[in-house]
Amino acid sequence: MKTDVAKRSDVEVLARRAFDAFGHVHLLVNNAGVAAGGAEATWNDWEWVMGVNLWGVLHGVKVLMPLMLAL
Repeated sequence: MKTDVAKRSDVEVLARRAFDAFGHVHLLVNNAGVAAGGAEATWNDWEWVMGVNLWGVLHGVKVLMPLMLAL
């Protein structure tokens, strides 16, 4: 399923669909990552990098881990 991990709402939809389809999630591979940088990088570039590389990881952990541990 296409998911923008920088958006918590997308990760919440992904989690619900995974649990609905499979009943449980046994393994979380939280490895999305992007790169941009250098003098040419714009503020939008850096927001995208931080959205995916930081918030993507946090969303995966904070959304999926409680559901995984609850079962």
